[in-house]
Amino acid sequence: MVEDGKAALHVGGRCAVVTQEMELPAGRQLHYWLAGGDLDELREIEKRVSGGAKQNGCTRATIIGRRGWSKALGYDEMATVMARKL
Repeated sequence: MVEDGKAALHVGGRCAVVTQEMELPAGRQLHYWLAGGDLDELREIEKRVSGGAKQNGCTRATIIGRRGWSKALGYDEMATVMARKL
């Protein structure tokens, strides 16, 4: 998806983040799809990427992941994604 321009890769010195901007009925949205690495650097990248997305017309940013991300990055929990082994 990154190669096709449908997702963006943001690389720091100690972390990486993959995002997607999506056009939804409620408006343009930035979605943090994958992230890993140093938490302090992830916070810096999140601020920079979210600011750029706002300039691109995004009105919301979302993350689906561990509950700890909501506390670490200041997001409100809207849903929990669950899974089980089959």
